[in-house]
Amino acid sequence: MSATINQNLEEPKLGCLPVRETLITLSIVGLIGSCFVMPASLLGLALHCATLTGSYYYNDSLLNFCAKVYIFLIGLSGLAVVVAVYLLFADFSEIRPLAIALFISAPCLFRTVTTS
Repeated sequence: MSATINQNLEEPKLGCLPVRETLITLSIVGLIGSCFVMPASLLGLALHCATLTGSYYYNDSLLNFCAKVYIFLIGLSGLAVVVAVYLLFADFSEIRPLAIALFISAPCLFRTVTTS
């Protein structure tokens, strides 16, 4: 029943681009980029595959989940930028324990994220 409802409605557009075809194209480009840039990034591959599947089969719940994960990851990378800028411009003697902890734990965190 939902398929007949979706067929009768006008497809949403993002400016002049149809949303579904744009998502499919960007997901394919993201899959190719994930394979070439960092082959061990399973999270990127999984998210691009899930976005491609959700947009191809009109799966709203999968697309909503992917959107929430993307928003979380964008916020996490923004937080990392804020911390990096703070470490760059702050007086190093005040934050020496934090800087040492970040430099020690960063390779461990990176290895955990890329292998899981």
